[in-house]
Amino acid sequence: MHIYLFGGDALKTFTEPLKELKEFNDLREDINLRNLPVQVTGCIDSQKSNLIYGVSKEFTFKVILTSNELKANEIYEDYKLYDKNVYKYPSKDAIFYSADIRGNAITRDRIQVLRRIIEKKPTTIIASLDCGMEKILPLDFLKKKIISISEDSTLDFKTLAKELTQLGYERQAQVENHGEFTIRGGIIDIFPLTEETPYRIELWGDEIDSIRSFDVDSQRSIEQVKELLIYPASEIVLD
Repeated sequence: MHIYLFGGDALKTFTEPLKELKEFNDLREDINLRNLPVQVTGCIDSQKSNLIYGVSKEFTFKVILTSNELKANEIYEDYKLYDKNVYKYPSKDAIFYSADIRGNAITRDRIQVLRRIIEKKPTTIIASLDCGMEKILPLDFLKKKIISISEDSTLDFKTLAKELTQLGYERQAQVENHGEFTIRGGIIDIFPLTEETPYRIELWGDEIDSIRSFDVDSQRSIEQVKELLIYPASEIVLD
């Protein structure tokens, strides 16, 4: 099996020929002029990702809706060839959601997408129609619940523990999985739902001395950061 990855100028091999088509240019013009909705027919599955990328690559946010989860997964795998900022927004299907072993893998993927929107990062979202019908927390409300921790600021253990619990985090003896935190002595370990590694916050009295990411297995520090943003670990935030 051979896997080929393309990026940057290499993608022009696929998109530049489209610009020679009158229909393609008319389509882009209608979209830019907001002559919506527009409809494209006769496009086979293998051409859809190429066409979508060609007409929408200048947009910061794109949402691709399809009929079901299986189709969304197929489009996601295909579209990764064109766009590194593509994310699958999984359906909160009752069966699969309850079968999630840790209970937060699906939530993590969904919150990750909302985070990119809040932080205004270029994002292509692929989801099923069922996802489009689901109610979620307003982004403004979610933004207010984000905990920001920065160096040289002060921190109260009890207040932080309460806030983390309200955001859906679980207090454990040792942090091993996303959505967990622990407090011991002057050290707070937390594994934010939207981060790849846990973080260790060291305090001197009530003042934050350092914030470092660390490896779960070896417990060794990876990188020191100036600020840590902690997003909710649950889609239902308690007040």
